[in-house]
Amino acid sequence: MTMCHIIHLTPVGRGAVSSLLVEGCAAATMVDRFFRGANGRSLTQAALNRIYFGHWYHEGCQVAEEVIVCRRAADQIEIHCHGGLSAFTSIENSLRNAGCCNIAWPEWLQCRTVDPLNSAARIALAQAKTGRVTHILLDQMQGAMRQEIRTLVELLQDQKLAAAQERLNRLLERAQLGLHLVDPWRIVLAGQPNVGKSSLMNALLGYSRSIVRDQPGTTRDMISTETAFGGWPVELNDSAGLGTGTDPVEKAGVQLAWNLIRESDQVILVFDATLPWTEEQQRLFSEIPSALVVHNKVDGNRLFLNQRPEGLLTSTVSGQGIQELSARLEALLVPEPPPAGAAVPCDLDQVQVLREAMSSLVLGATETASSELRRLLSD
Repeated sequence: MTMCHIIHLTPVGRGAVSSLLVEGCAAATMVDRFFRGANGRSLTQAALNRIYFGHWYHEGCQVAEEVIVCRRAADQIEIHCHGGLSAFTSIENSLRNAGCCNIAWPEWLQCRTVDPLNSAARIALAQAKTGRVTHILLDQMQGAMRQEIRTLVELLQDQKLAAAQERLNRLLERAQLGLHLVDPWRIVLAGQPNVGKSSLMNALLGYSRSIVRDQPGTTRDMISTETAFGGWPVELNDSAGLGTGTDPVEKAGVQLAWNLIRESDQVILVFDATLPWTEEQQRLFSEIPSALVVHNKVDGNRLFLNQRPEGLLTSTVSGQGIQELSARLEALLVPEPPPAGAAVPCDLDQVQVLREAMSSLVLGATETASSELRRLLSD
């Protein structure tokens, strides 16, 4: 029997309904081994796009699962069962034991989609977490990126090299945004112990995620959660205080914090406004020059705001500066949001091709640049 593939149409986990697709020349015959329709008919004779109710009988087992099946094409059978792991897993195991094999849905989509730009946008769109990201990816799926590549190829053919380079450079400037439409920006709250990083994280999130105690060293491990600023997806991380203690656990937490800082897209460096500015604070400020500086606890009775670098003034008690901090982060992540309908590269393969085309164009290899760009088209 020709091998059939199993594709998950819904995420594995709890839900009202779980769905999978069996695809292959023998899909109907394969599903017929387990499915007994209420009408008693074989799926090989089923009408396309008609829903059939019945029961799924596992081999060697008298227990049946209630399912709904639909023959979407001659080689495609959809199966919909009760949500949750038990029913879904048992049906999948029946098919795998009968010779089917799993294929990841992105790989399946790429195999079935002729247009690589459309395929990349569809895969990203399925993972979009905010409305703003969804709109950008819908533009790409509907042809924004494809049209831009065509325009670039035409400009190169007409020897309008300056215009082509300008447009190509604009695409590359949007690459960082495109690559973060699905993978969130990583933002780290850093600073000495007990400066209020955890309280600040909770204030930015709008709920308590980090443990807050009036005791140095409370956070000794990374605490992260996903959120969004201005519709841009973000992974917000609370890190251990950057102290100089000798405790092994504390030192390990500090090392983890520094590793996180080096790997981050943006650091929020938090200082306590109720403490005098010291050489240790100055050293920390100098070591992370690209950080967004925040002077926290400005609700305190005694403040030391002189002789320290400029920064946002915040209070997690009164809420002062929290909205301004959110807006500042949004502006730092995406200084120039793309207009509606703009082309935005949304995966690494696209970005790599654009970089290669730019390198060829700079070297004067116009035909090579054009050929490289055509790789993104299916014409």
